[in-house]
Amino acid sequence: MKKTTSFHLEEDILNEIEAYKKEYNLSSRNVALERMLLERRFLINSPIQKEVAVPVEVKVKEEKKNSILKKSINKSFDDMAH
Repeated sequence: MKKTTSFHLEEDILNEIEAYKKEYNLSSRNVALERMLLERRFLINSPIQKEVAVPVEVKVKEEKKNSILKKSINKSFDDMAH
């Protein structure tokens, strides 16, 4: 049974609801909010891993960034030694 009510929401939250509505081609913000809450409930209650898988591309970029940083630090120490 559906009940009518009204909420006062911050603009950023309302924008998220509207974006979700458009993304999933839903008929109203009410439906979007219902689905968002159901999705949240599912995510909270589902026995999924706590860790989030990191895309390979991100790992590669981090490794490259770390490699560049390591080279820079090593060069700084080498320059101090000379």
